[in-house]
Amino acid sequence: MIWREPEKRVFGLCRQLGMAFVAFSPLGNGFLSGRFAKADTYREGDFRGFMNRFKPEAMDHNQPVLDLLHDISSARGATPAQIVLAWELASGPFILPIPGTTSPKRLKENLGAAGLSLSADEMADITAALDRMDIDNAYF
Repeated sequence: MIWREPEKRVFGLCRQLGMAFVAFSPLGNGFLSGRFAKADTYREGDFRGFMNRFKPEAMDHNQPVLDLLHDISSARGATPAQIVLAWELASGPFILPIPGTTSPKRLKENLGAAGLSLSADEMADITAALDRMDIDNAYF
């Protein structure tokens, strides 16, 4: 949701050639889960400590994405991570999101997205909202 270039440049080709698109880090390294705040500090070795998207100014800039996910997840009785993964799964049968985790709790949460169905109207609303946002997708 925060890096959408593949939608513009790659998805059409995947559809045309019958190829899969593997969505690496679909939760933006945990950013889209809503679990992190701009005041957070990260232990030594945690990659979030040096990633731009976790810097306070980038988190402020991208807060509208988190607000959108919070609103949708609250209305649907799901987590923000589940909404992100459900949106990706519903965006095309060729999309294979691969969220990473070391936590059994997060694994169960992520798997819950497979049972969450977003309607065509919800997909259109989410995509239109994202299209209107000026998202800072700087990785490093």
